[in-house]
Amino acid sequence: MIRFKTLLCTSAKEPVSLRKFYTTSVCKDVILEKSEIDTRQSAFKALKLALEPICHSYVQAETEANWILESLCQISPEARLQSPNTALSGEQKNHLLTALEARLTERKPLQYILHEAHFYGRVFYVDNAVLIPRPETELLTEACLSILGSRDSSILEIGTGSGAVICSIAIEYAKRSSGKLLCIATDISSAALAVARKNAQSFGLEFSLDSGIPFYCGDCFEALMPITAQNPNFKLDLILWNPPYIDPEEAHTLTEEVKAHEPYSALFSPANDPLYFYRKLAHEAQSYLKPGGWVAVELGAGLSEGVKVLFQSAGYQNIQVKDDLNGIPRVLTAQY
Repeated sequence: MIRFKTLLCTSAKEPVSLRKFYTTSVCKDVILEKSEIDTRQSAFKALKLALEPICHSYVQAETEANWILESLCQISPEARLQSPNTALSGEQKNHLLTALEARLTERKPLQYILHEAHFYGRVFYVDNAVLIPRPETELLTEACLSILGSRDSSILEIGTGSGAVICSIAIEYAKRSSGKLLCIATDISSAALAVARKNAQSFGLEFSLDSGIPFYCGDCFEALMPITAQNPNFKLDLILWNPPYIDPEEAHTLTEEVKAHEPYSALFSPANDPLYFYRKLAHEAQSYLKPGGWVAVELGAGLSEGVKVLFQSAGYQNIQVKDDLNGIPRVLTAQY
């Protein structure tokens, strides 16, 4: 018998940057007999049942159980259903139990446990140095591709994180256009850039100004100094950013997976100023955009009007806001 102490919630009173589980945690024991994971189907049922207390729905628990089996044991849902009574090896069982322990006792996101996240139809490597790419961020990717069309262009992504967005843009642009696209990506975190480079390399994207995606470490536009030092007139057609926009005062509204594991600096704005990075971008981007160049940003919930006013006041035109599938204003594009 194996007993997991499943973390259900933690105190919201202490700074999330402490990255620890507090003594006020609410836990629930999950007991699992090892015989319950002897076969493909029994393992699926046991995983799903164990995951239900921390998942938003039975559907999510089922999705995670299937994902664990497929990633760690190479057992797809189709293979499980075709051969439900096929026995698991001892190594497969150990992999499942290790993953389940991290998911239940630490509330570690499954993407970090499996080191994979799905985005724009592809699988990207992730670890806790980067934010997990969200489905709603695909809307930012699509907005950028729409702006670029098929013409030759140069683009910059600030705060690239895993590189999922810039890699997706580079790959999709090449599929849709015969033009030349110069992609540049920056991040303040060298650990995040290591993940982005790993993903770019996995998709055959190189790291130079002549081809592929060069990555630069630094804070916002300061990271471009190696380029601007050689070419002071360097300008871009498009600058995109999914900036940190969560007020630290709202940390208590986040799930355990987010506030205990995802990188603090990629999530949170300065206290009481969720518009800080949008304001910084609206003013500083002007020095790096070609006439008629564009910016594209992801929006936090409830921030669309404030961000729109910022860009209007800074002289941008053709400002458009696009809603996500839930009807929440999610992406703003503006032309300088």
